[in-house]
Amino acid sequence: MLFTKCWVNMLNKEKFLNGLGLCRRAGKIVAGDELLPAIQKRNVKLVVLADNASERTKKQIIDKSKTANVDVVTGISKEELSWAIGMDNRVAIGISDTGLVKVLKTNL
Repeated sequence: MLFTKCWVNMLNKEKFLNGLGLCRRAGKIVAGDELLPAIQKRNVKLVVLADNASERTKKQIIDKSKTANVDVVTGISKEELSWAIGMDNRVAIGISDTGLVKVLKTNL
């Protein structure tokens, strides 16, 4: 799998955010301090990165994702991401389930 960076289409944004909520309920989300090590170990199949994350955070996550060949999705805000998964102040999350990643990618 090659590294790609995708943007969420405005028409499918609601479906994508609902899919993130499904991932949260399924317990397949990696966030916080666990995210970078999970990317390095290739335990994460997709990374969702908020547009309004700091430049340092964006660079760190994108560089690690490129190295591990993990796709990165952008195009949503920190507030939308946090609301979708029911967690406060999240700028990046990882999805660890291949099946759920396929479902999310259909909504890009």
